[in-house]
Amino acid sequence: MGVYQYSDDALLNQRVGNLRVISPNCFIPEYRNLFLSSKEDEILKKAWGGAQPNISPSTICDFDIPLPPVNEQSRIVLAVSKCMSIVDFISREGEEIEASIDKAKVKILELAIHGKLVPQNPADEPAIELLKYINPDFKPSDNLHYGETIPTGWTCATYGILNQHKNRSINPMDSHQSSFELYSVPIYDTGKPEYLIGKEIGSTKQSVEKGDVLLCKINPHLNRAWVVEHYKPELKCIASSEWLIFKSDCLYPEYARVFFMSPAFRSLMLSNVSGVGGSLMRARASAVDGYAIWIPPYNEQIRIVTAVKAYYKVLDEIVAGLN
Repeated sequence: MGVYQYSDDALLNQRVGNLRVISPNCFIPEYRNLFLSSKEDEILKKAWGGAQPNISPSTICDFDIPLPPVNEQSRIVLAVSKCMSIVDFISREGEEIEASIDKAKVKILELAIHGKLVPQNPADEPAIELLKYINPDFKPSDNLHYGETIPTGWTCATYGILNQHKNRSINPMDSHQSSFELYSVPIYDTGKPEYLIGKEIGSTKQSVEKGDVLLCKINPHLNRAWVVEHYKPELKCIASSEWLIFKSDCLYPEYARVFFMSPAFRSLMLSNVSGVGGSLMRARASAVDGYAIWIPPYNEQIRIVTAVKAYYKVLDEIVAGLN
């Protein structure tokens, strides 16, 4: 609903109705607006049609309108106006709080990947030992620290060295023999993939296993990461080409997700995006292989994830309270 406030003549589109007050001496326009707003849900329920539901003028005209005296209508309008100003103020405050909470979440990730969210435990096995399980001859490179001092017991390695995921491509011809569960980039920014189950998968896709970490390489979900838990053994699970698949015995999957979602890792990905722009911008997989990942001892990785989840739970409860 909109209220026309101008003196110039104007024309209506065929899908717009004009509800004009015949006499403001018995029914003031502002009170009419309040009444129609209060009936929005009921009007929508009475609408019919497919992609563009409609409601007929006669249906709206059939609504009974409680009609107080004109002076009381004015008092009602004034009282509602004062209440709405308070609601608007609270809404603006809520938006500011939500914006602050979003910043707090980013800060939590930043502290987490720099060893400042939970205390180090000298009894933990140093992270370098984790890397030696993959490669006994591994030697960390100082130039991966970018001039920063890493915490005690931590080490650094590149994404490509850490990633033990082997290319598990699926032949499209197999789609005629069994069903697939496809992990695709979501339309809305939920931070999780969409699930699409069907028998036609189109081009060659990547096989996904439980515990894999999916890292989105395209906008608008660049550096969104997700750990595969929604896994159905009876289906072959695959990921669309928008996702990089990461798997490493050195990284607790949820910690890998925390690191990939951090502002530092996003900056790395943004520095190597290519494409026309907008949704077509994507990070090059070959460049991502060279990105440095800070690796805490495995037990500390678990403590970091536990702390991040605890902080996020409190912040999410605050947001839920605002709504």
